[in-house]
Amino acid sequence: RTAEGTISPSMAALPLSHSLTTINAFSSSLAPASNSYILSLASDSAERVLGVAGSEFDVKLYDRQSLTCVSEAGRHSGRINELVFADTESLATPNVLYSASSDGSVCAWDTVGGSCSAKLQVGQEEVWSVDVSAGHLLAAGTQTAVLVWDLRRTQKPLSRFEVHTEAVTQVRFQPGSPTTLLSASIDGLLCALDCRAADEDAAVTAVHNAAAPVNVLGFFGPRPAAHVYVLTSLEHLSVWDLQQGAQLAYYDELRHQPDMEEEQPSNATNVIDYLIGCKWDEVSQRLLLLAGDYNGAVHILAVEQSGVVALQSLQPSTRGGHADTVRCLHWGRDSLVTGGEDARICMWRSVSGEMSSVATASAATSKAQVSARDATKRRHAPY
Repeated sequence: RTAEGTISPSMAALPLSHSLTTINAFSSSLAPASNSYILSLASDSAERVLGVAGSEFDVKLYDRQSLTCVSEAGRHSGRINELVFADTESLATPNVLYSASSDGSVCAWDTVGGSCSAKLQVGQEEVWSVDVSAGHLLAAGTQTAVLVWDLRRTQKPLSRFEVHTEAVTQVRFQPGSPTTLLSASIDGLLCALDCRAADEDAAVTAVHNAAAPVNVLGFFGPRPAAHVYVLTSLEHLSVWDLQQGAQLAYYDELRHQPDMEEEQPSNATNVIDYLIGCKWDEVSQRLLLLAGDYNGAVHILAVEQSGVVALQSLQPSTRGGHADTVRCLHWGRDSLVTGGEDARICMWRSVSGEMSSVATASAATSKAQVSARDATKRRHAPY
């Protein structure tokens, strides 16, 4: 899924270089052809299909390896906020892509037939996030609540949890779990939910305070992946241990680090304007942070206990890359795919062409690290 820490056996060895770029174009009988910038990306577990959500409310299916558009699956009547494929361990129907939209619906897209196979109606509420469990459950974050469906009976939601005071921006099932859900909101709260409980009070097992509106949320670490990363609207990163109910690290000085050194040097200047997402590398046991600047560069950093270390910058060039803000990503087993407001979908592969871990990069500590706040001195403690 986009901008998240799904676990995969390995990833492309750094450094990466540009491999492919394609333009996500949109056309209809009512308007001439135009570019549709990328809002969300998602790939199936086999990495054969890449789902792409465009700014023209369009859902397209691309070949994940060649970035060739295979079919135009269809459209929503409002902005598409997130795409996700079912968890690899999910009992839900395979080959189905789910989209959450501001038109008040979640659509299930059959990636084989290339059409909408089902639509879950929320009503007048915008749907900001969607996820599928390792069982039969689908969760959606709306303007006012967390809704949970049983995908075997989708006529109406199984549960409605009004556990936030503002829009629910992220919902994530714990990897491998059929019922454990984490939600996050503009209100800054993280709510752990047991979806087996029908009663709202019984369903909430823990509440934590990220102290700022949450943009991106994801599980990471060795199974059962009890650690969580949180990216906020202030471009801050925090790391949490859900079993301990504690915030382990807090990074609030990630923007604009022109002197940040790299483990693998390049000629690029690392200026960070915004955070994109995170990725867990199981081989090296490292959490990677991806950030960007407004000129289209993508920066890859390692989140260490002592701070954040720059690994590489993916810079636009005459050969390809982005020319505007990068909105989303999918990091697979042997390549990274990014999507941006320039309507470009870019693929980045290892220079060596080998599949291995970023552990090949030196573990030397950069003197220009961005250090985490000490847990005993941090400004924002768990709620």
